[in-house]
Order: sequence, then C-alpha cells, then structure tokens
Amino acid sequence: GKRPGRQPLDIKRVEAAIKLIKADVSPAEAARQLGLGRSTVYREMRRLRISRPA
Repeated sequence: GKRPGRQPLDIKRVEAAIKLIKADVSPAEAARQLGLGRSTVYREMRRLRISRPA
C-alpha cells in the first residue's frame, strides 16, 4: 500500500534558500519566494550552522 509520512525535503529548494540568505535576503523572504516554510528554512540554517545576517 501507500507509505504514509512526510515528503522528503526538496534539497534543491533548501539550497536555493541558503544562497538567497547568504545574499542578504531575509530567511522569511527566502522561504516565501521558494514556497518553503519559515521554520524549515530556520531549521536548515541551524543544521548548517549558518548565522543570520545582522
């Protein structure tokens, strides 16, 4: 039968979000542009040890 559970995270979109954040786009804005949840973006930033631009 079907396997329940979350869809795997779209790595391409997460990578694109990280690029935007490194280019001084706010994480919330990067998430909106790519259709990702804000929490997803922040979680990945934490996982990759990326600090928010001041």
